[in-house]
Amino acid sequence: SSWAEIDPQGASEKIAGLVNSGSDQAHMGNLAVAALLAEPEGIIEDVAEAAQLERMEDARLWLEALPVESVTRSVATSRLMSSWLSLDPQAASQWLVDQPESEARTNGIRSMANAITVEDPESAVMWAMELPQGNSQIITLSRAYDYWLAKDSVAAQEYANANFDEAIWQAISDDGQDAGEDITERE
Repeated sequence: SSWAEIDPQGASEKIAGLVNSGSDQAHMGNLAVAALLAEPEGIIEDVAEAAQLERMEDARLWLEALPVESVTRSVATSRLMSSWLSLDPQAASQWLVDQPESEARTNGIRSMANAITVEDPESAVMWAMELPQGNSQIITLSRAYDYWLAKDSVAAQEYANANFDEAIWQAISDDGQDAGEDITERE
């Protein structure tokens, strides 16, 4: 952690070396991405956004150099998406779509859906539908769908009726009774 604060690039390279040599630990991904994204002291406000984009690119390149199935990459993807979405949501979304099927991509999708749920629950529901079936999908989907129902119940209900299968309906109904009556009134 101390090395990452002083020399983010050097520490990140060391972490990548450890991952590639077989030491693959989740916390290393968070540490490396946080170090690469950290704002250097004394940065001028006029160049702050450009510098942040450059650091984002460094973090993305570092992450892409890791093995696709590494735990470190999986955790780092989630961390990268959380930061990247606030800076350039279009680029972050496109990058995520282009990633190979993996736990890292799944974590990125979950981060994407959770990050946009309040502001854009419709898109969050659609991202959540991309998650592998299971508890994580249901939790993410249920939360986003609840927000969408509150924001535009007609559109949310129409989408759900067209896209949710019986298993999703049942899981959402079991997950949260707060969605309640709207869910049980489906066609």
